[in-house]
Amino acid sequence: MIAVFGVSLGTPILFFKSLEESANNLLIKKNLEIVRNWAEIKKLKNGNYFGLENDSEILNISKKIKDLGGAMEIYLSVNNNYYCAKSNFIKSQKNKNWCVDSSNYSGSESLQCKTNLIPHCR
Repeated sequence: MIAVFGVSLGTPILFFKSLEESANNLLIKKNLEIVRNWAEIKKLKNGNYFGLENDSEILNISKKIKDLGGAMEIYLSVNNNYYCAKSNFIKSQKNKNWCVDSSNYSGSESLQCKTNLIPHCR
């Protein structure tokens, strides 16, 4: 009876850890959506995405993602007219990424968000 009781107490802990992981991965997605929105504001003001990776708001978002366990990367085209930003998820989802780009895409990243002529997610 004691062993069964001990297992029962452990189940809610595993459930809450899984729930926390899911919530943190959702926050990583939401923060990348903020990057996408902020990038468009920057483009409206400046005509392109120049300086996006060093913008104070973007750096704050990057820190938030890092605090959640992710790692945000931003890539800009040479002419600063295109960008993509991505982050990995955490724990059981750590091999998956989320990506946003200048084509208004938001979704799974297919290994194309990197330094190239036109950085994009897919």
